[in-house]
Amino acid sequence: KENINIKNINNLEILWKFQSFDVIKHPKKWRQNIAINPIIADNKLIFVSADYKIIALDPIRGKILWTKKFLLEPTKRGITSSIENDGIFLYLTIGNSLIKINVKNGELAKNFGNNGIVEGIKSLTAPIIFNNEIIITSFSSVKGFDSITGNFKYEINIHPKKKGFKTGGVIWGGNAFDQKNKILFLPVGNPRPALIGLNRYGENNNSNSLVALDLEKKKIKWVF
Repeated sequence: KENINIKNINNLEILWKFQSFDVIKHPKKWRQNIAINPIIADNKLIFVSADYKIIALDPIRGKILWTKKFLLEPTKRGITSSIENDGIFLYLTIGNSLIKINVKNGELAKNFGNNGIVEGIKSLTAPIIFNNEIIITSFSSVKGFDSITGNFKYEINIHPKKKGFKTGGVIWGGNAFDQKNKILFLPVGNPRPALIGLNRYGENNNSNSLVALDLEKKKIKWVF
């Protein structure tokens, strides 16, 4: 098999196409927009659909291997896979909960949290795996959980105590983890109120910033 390059790319043809539902025929099935890349785990193509499903496909044939659907909104922006001693698992948020799913069959990992679910967690971004911990970037803090039990371990606030910003200054657009240097990079948005700053005078440190978090020392390394 030849690699794809500028000489042969025009010869590519669609091998298969998967559509979770026909939006023209069934517009009410559209529940949310999606801003998430599919991932490959255990030779499966896994993604979240616009009708609240987590779907695993055969990447060669495009056939469904398993699906999992929840009543609450699954994450739009990132899922994470993890190779562990007893299998390969997915971590993602559903509504206000973190869930762990066995990639082999789509079933919840029963020994994680309460039958595969840890409640009280809200995040817009994909979980990070570090030192057998699941790192969740919440709206104004980073939280660590045990990847086996789901038990809460720590929280690192990214704003000064006197500048809570309430719902503002949130980790909004994603995150990036430098595994070699153990640094988590967090892009942080506007403080609130977002457009008129009369009630948030001063420098508003750590909002509208790139925050570098040392995950080993569990403290902020620098802010730009």
